[in-house]
Amino acid sequence: FLTNKHSAFANDFYFEQKTKNALKYWGYSEVYTYSLVSEDLIDGPIEGAIKLKNPLSEDMEYLRNSLIPSLLQVVDNNKSREVIRIFELANTYHKKSKNLPDEKLILAGVLKRPNASFFEAKGLLEGIFEDLGIKNYKFKNRSDGAGANVLLLKDEIGYIEVLNNNLIDFEIDFDLILNYATLKK
Repeated sequence: FLTNKHSAFANDFYFEQKTKNALKYWGYSEVYTYSLVSEDLIDGPIEGAIKLKNPLSEDMEYLRNSLIPSLLQVVDNNKSREVIRIFELANTYHKKSKNLPDEKLILAGVLKRPNASFFEAKGLLEGIFEDLGIKNYKFKNRSDGAGANVLLLKDEIGYIEVLNNNLIDFEIDFDLILNYATLKK
């Protein structure tokens, strides 16, 4: 018999796989990027990043704190493609004082196509929430650019960012979503 902790862990994997399958069904391709990144791929101030003491190379000296820069690099490496729909469900790492870093499971994606719509990304996230039995979410306009912040109850769990007419990205805290995911209809 599984204890509650083990059954919750098994459910986490179930919901991860369910989300990946839904995204693939909706035309997105799963990508895997490196957890170790260069300074160029750190989101926000470099002081908040976790730097390795003995990095393998300059390209791999920090632990990533966001999936978006790596996904945008994948898009940049595939410039010849007019339409790209990619996602990654992986850990990011966040500095804590005097302890090991916090690992957060993050779901991120990028949509590139002519005249990409914010509503396509919003509908994708709504579909994921619906698939996982999550309610009480809403989208709130971003104050720092085009797009929306994603809220679950009163917690901000991520965002959708419109970079230009052809490029939209999103990133949400999947660990928080797992707390609310349910199979109950």
